Amino acid sequence: VKLRDEMIAEREAALAKLEEDLKDSHKDFEKELRESHEKQLKEVENQDESTLQKVREVLSAEHLALRKNALEEQQIMHARALENAKKDGEVALKEAKAQFERQMNEAKASSNDAVAKLKD
Repeated sequence: VKLRDEMIAEREAALAKLEEDLKDSHKDFEKELRESHEKQLKEVENQDESTLQKVREVLSAEHLALRKNALEEQQIMHARALENAKKDGEVALKEAKAQFERQMNEAKASSNDAVAKLKD
């Protein structure tokens, strides 16, 4: 009976140790699982941040390209406007010169008529 009680006590002690080991093992597993999950989460966050940074860079480059195109178009428009203004100025100058010549010719003719009348 004593032997049987000792064997039962040993089995109960072994069972209690197994239960304790199982609890410790379970705690270790949960800890490793949590650490692994946190690590994966950080990796995903870093990937998300990296992706966001790349998107920002692409959008910034696209914005700069659009801005450059707009400035180039504006330069072309200004060059055309300058060329048109130059042509308009040349035409106005020719018209003013022609009008001046007409007035000079009219003045000469009037002067010649006046001199001819005075001679008569």
